[in-house]
Amino acid sequence: MNKNYSKLIIGLFLLNSLILIILSCQKEESNSDSISDIFIKSAPSKIEYLEGEYLDLSGLVITISMKNGKTEDIYPINFADRKIECYPADGSILTEEFNEVVIKHIETGKFITLDISFITLIDMDGTNYPLVRIGNQIWMAENLRTTKFKNGEAIPLIDNNTDWINKKSPAYGWYENDSSKYSYPYGALYNWYAVGSGNLSPDGWRVPSKEDWNELIEYLGGKSIAGGKMKCNGFTYWEQPNTGATNESGFSALPGGCLEVSEFSNLGVYGYWWTSSKFDLTTAGEVILLYFSSEVLQGDWQMYSAESVRLIKD
Repeated sequence: MNKNYSKLIIGLFLLNSLILIILSCQKEESNSDSISDIFIKSAPSKIEYLEGEYLDLSGLVITISMKNGKTEDIYPINFADRKIECYPADGSILTEEFNEVVIKHIETGKFITLDISFITLIDMDGTNYPLVRIGNQIWMAENLRTTKFKNGEAIPLIDNNTDWINKKSPAYGWYENDSSKYSYPYGALYNWYAVGSGNLSPDGWRVPSKEDWNELIEYLGGKSIAGGKMKCNGFTYWEQPNTGATNESGFSALPGGCLEVSEFSNLGVYGYWWTSSKFDLTTAGEVILLYFSSEVLQGDWQMYSAESVRLIKD
């Protein structure tokens, strides 16, 4: 055999061996870089939601660890580049069917879950109220209509107008003493003694103080315009002109009227809500919205009177 030809064969063999060695090293390096684990380094800043809010993964950091011992921190903005998928996706509208977020590495199938929870308000009658987030506060989006304290005991019902003025303990009633007509959507009317008992709100909720109301009003632009942003628009419940009503806050205020001395009045024209703040021994703070103005009025009224109640989350 020609010596030159033999050298060529040997050279090709050595070159092929070298290529196989290089490919083997690359494979080992690739295997050493493959993901061995995935975990949450920092949870999102927001983990509690109202139904219908958008998933917000701001603050989330996950860490992947490789077989070679290296680790890498990954933010949601880089998920796609690192072949990581998230379900539901960041920014999705959430419903109560979602109780967790699944974060998965597509190639390896390794995944982690992130628990999310929904904020609810259910009274002792079993009523599940709609809620709204306004600024940093979470409010009921309907008036309270519970007939029971948080311990399950019945709140005394007054169905005789003249009994209110002499009542110095917790009580509730319905406008014109007609629950079938006014329970929904206006809610019940409570004297302040029910508010001041501290037993009207389920755990985790409270009757808002004057300061809580002030925070809401300031967030909505101040007393002169906040009322319009809180009132339901249109004339289904509010009398005309329902000035400035947009309900852009989602507060959905309705004019449930009140009981003053021994008469029900102002359904459709005024809404009255108690605060938890006492003014003196016989009066407490109230908030008033009007059909002819965008303004919010604040004052005080006799504790025996009956007004609407909203709750705010602690």
